[in-house]
Amino acid sequence: MSRTNDSYYISTGAKVGFYTLRHAFDEPVYARTERGTIQTGVVRRDYYIMTLTRDPQTALEKAQAWMAANAPGDRLENLPDFTLDEIRRRAQQDIDYSVFPGGKHAGRPLEWVLENDLEYALWVAENLGHQKAYAGIVSILREVLASELADRATKTEKAREVQRHRWSPEVAEVLKSLAATMEDGRGGFRDAMAQKLWFASSFPQDMAQALPSGRALEITKDILAKQAGRANSNAYEEEYAKLEEFFESLGA
Repeated sequence: MSRTNDSYYISTGAKVGFYTLRHAFDEPVYARTERGTIQTGVVRRDYYIMTLTRDPQTALEKAQAWMAANAPGDRLENLPDFTLDEIRRRAQQDIDYSVFPGGKHAGRPLEWVLENDLEYALWVAENLGHQKAYAGIVSILREVLASELADRATKTEKAREVQRHRWSPEVAEVLKSLAATMEDGRGGFRDAMAQKLWFASSFPQDMAQALPSGRALEITKDILAKQAGRANSNAYEEEYAKLEEFFESLGA
């Protein structure tokens, strides 16, 4: 049995700089048995033929010329759809635009990350544009996710506005007092949380983001409440309740 699903197609190459001509087909697999040689399955083959050019029209013409000389009865598929300017822009970056260059999804295709972890894609678009390795993919993400990024920016600004209203000189003084209580000079957890409290006391628009959260906040409240009395004592419970109410009022 001859090969099937024969296909000549144009690809964009590993760096999306040059178009390439490739040949793919299904090749039968055979095995010898007591009854003779039989086909046991097929294997998909995909071979590089030649590098074409960065210009889509010239790439198409070169591929068609090769096809006419070497495979006159076959059809060329997957014609180029990038503009010349786009190909040049991507090639100049010398970055693989098809995969994430690092992080938890290193090596995964851009399309996969957009479909399966949109939050991470948005985070990369917002935070990694300054890194050379991510510059190209961030450019694409910002274009593809423009509306989502605009919505997030609006929500962030609204949240900061809320924090500015919650902050006051009195709140700042309480935060500074709590920070001083948390500090122990050992460079560990207590000092780290104290630094967060100091920062929150000084920057109203970033207060909610700066404050301890989750388990860290629970431990912070526990440490602070123990300054009033041992765990589970009335003094401890009263102080813990006050701390809980205070942090909740700040959106922590």
